[in-house]
Amino acid sequence: MSRKREKWYQKTESMLYNYPSFEIRIRSHQAIIEDAKNMLSADRFNFADTPSGMVSAYGLKEGSSYSVSSPVEKDVNHLMMRQTELETKYRRKIENLQRWKEIVETSIDIMLDPDQQQLVNLAYFKRLPWQQICQQLVLDKNTYFNERRNIVKVLAWCFGYLDDDEAREVLGLFAEEELWKRKATNH
Repeated sequence: MSRKREKWYQKTESMLYNYPSFEIRIRSHQAIIEDAKNMLSADRFNFADTPSGMVSAYGLKEGSSYSVSSPVEKDVNHLMMRQTELETKYRRKIENLQRWKEIVETSIDIMLDPDQQQLVNLAYFKRLPWQQICQQLVLDKNTYFNERRNIVKVLAWCFGYLDDDEAREVLGLFAEEELWKRKATNH
């Protein structure tokens, strides 16, 4: 089976292709949290979405009685729970994106040499066609694709998609300790 069809290869490339969107997604999730904080505001939320629909009716009416009925309490509790659930869900998403952003950045910085880092930037972050990358980096087609496969192998191990035993077999680097030598020369 070709390496490109293996799950670890696909997951690693997916992570690299999606990396540029992480910061935007983090900001979007933060905006959703801010909106959730304002959820109980009548102008920000459709109160018809509550179980009894009483909150919107109660909020719009003015009268001499200001007592809170049980359906209204249920609606407010429902809204508060929904707000908390949304905030929790999106905080987890933000934490996950921040964690993966750091893993990608650290892995590239520590495990790849400057030429490999440039190839990752052009191929995955800028999504340039291979012909343009070969021309820009003065590489032939075979060298480009071999180097790209080697980069994905190393990063797959860093991202945890390859365990040590499988990495030994696929990378063939641990026995010779080339990976660690490369790391030492980078820092």
